[in-house]
Amino acid sequence: MAVYGLMGWNGPGDMIADGLYFYPHDDRKTRNAFFASAYSVMGHLAKSDGRVCEDEITMAEKIMERMQLSLKQKQHAIKLFNHGKETDFDLERILQRLKKDLARRALIRHFIDIQLKLAYSDGDLQHPERQLLKGIVNQLEFNRLEYEHLEREVKNELLDPSRVSLNEAYSLLGVQYDASDDELRTVYRRLMGQVHPDRLHANNLSAEELRLASERAHRIKTAYEQVKKVRGF
Repeated sequence: MAVYGLMGWNGPGDMIADGLYFYPHDDRKTRNAFFASAYSVMGHLAKSDGRVCEDEITMAEKIMERMQLSLKQKQHAIKLFNHGKETDFDLERILQRLKKDLARRALIRHFIDIQLKLAYSDGDLQHPERQLLKGIVNQLEFNRLEYEHLEREVKNELLDPSRVSLNEAYSLLGVQYDASDDELRTVYRRLMGQVHPDRLHANNLSAEELRLASERAHRIKTAYEQVKKVRGF
């Protein structure tokens, strides 16, 4: 059964609203295309060397948490992951549809980033995984040098889990890689202003909402510091 038949390309009823991958203008079709492809291809990649290990399952669960999936969405994600493990999984068709439905190139990068994290979760790439990733990169027409850079980022991040990857840092700040230093400073000040304690208390947020806002402020600050370090300003 194709992924589309498994869950419908419109995906789960509640919107996937994760701020790490998506911008506000990304519509439901885009978000669900990313969701359906990401988890089914993860399952296919995990099974490509013959067995799915505990580290790969743990990484898939971490990605679910990072995307802040609801219980219903997690159940869909597990079904998609398991479907990707089946011998008749049509990877080429999934990638063709993915390439067509994702308007932003950055989402293709995020998609490949997720697959790399899954593949490297057990320490290194096996030959079948490396060949499969190479085919995914080619079919999605993703720049080879950018892929190699992204692969290095993922390996460094997994060696030091406390580090925010550069890919995630730019996503959290909501800017492109070619944004100027001044633009980055402006965006950072605006984002931090949105989560300033005085502003949050004035909005009468609950204790849980305040906690989440504090966590977001920490992630934004960490991301900004990571970009500053790389750019040298």
